[in-house]
Amino acid sequence: MRDKKSHEERRRVWSAAFGDKAVRGYEERLRRYLNDLVDYFSSQAAVGKPVNITKWFELYSYDFMGDLTFGESFGMLEAQEDHWAIHLLKQAMIPLGLYLPTWFFRIVTSIPGLSRAWQRLFDFCGERMMERIKAPAEIPDIASVLVVPIKGQQPSREQWELL
Repeated sequence: MRDKKSHEERRRVWSAAFGDKAVRGYEERLRRYLNDLVDYFSSQAAVGKPVNITKWFELYSYDFMGDLTFGESFGMLEAQEDHWAIHLLKQAMIPLGLYLPTWFFRIVTSIPGLSRAWQRLFDFCGERMMERIKAPAEIPDIASVLVVPIKGQQPSREQWELL
């Protein structure tokens, strides 16, 4: 982000979600998924079965991030596979490995059809944010902190850009 004023506004909104108090509150969420992960590892070790630890840490990480961000897991530890939104995210990230300039991605995402996966992912995230605006979280998460200034209303375009 090149505009200093826009950067400061976004930082002000986002910093509340990552302050000491907020981060301490996220620990309860982390433990739930960590316990599920350890239980799975223990069950596999008890029968001498090998575990693809990379896969399981990935499932754990996305479930925790989903809960931390939107107040609900992606259910990947339970399903033992990627959620469709995470699959889209992974597909959309492949071109980033090519180390192309930023302007290239702006051009590509403006071409109809080529940005369909990105748009579905943004729509999914937007729907989760609208759910959080309409129904505040019982246990604070990142989205619940970000939507405080919106106060249950339909966000303006400027507010969406800050989120």
